[in-house]
Amino acid sequence: MTEPFPLPWYSPEGYARLREASSDGERMPPSYEMWVPSALQIEGELKRLGRATQRVTVEAEPFLEWCQARSMAPDGAARHAYAKAMVESGGPVE
Repeated sequence: MTEPFPLPWYSPEGYARLREASSDGERMPPSYEMWVPSALQIEGELKRLGRATQRVTVEAEPFLEWCQARSMAPDGAARHAYAKAMVESGGPVE
């Protein structure tokens, strides 16, 4: 069985800060309310393809510290790498 796909998941309270701090924030939906439907669509598409997903909570400050410690730009690739690392380390997952 394949491992679940780590899916970065944001909180309503922290989304704006995360978007503001991300180097690709302008590519993210402008609000949490606009992000949720797109995230649910991606999650649904993965499930339809037979791929299990695991939501991983990404909050701005821990994520930014994680990126800084690894000299990574806080972008989409880093959010996915962070989500994967959190699953592997038993970090904040839903």
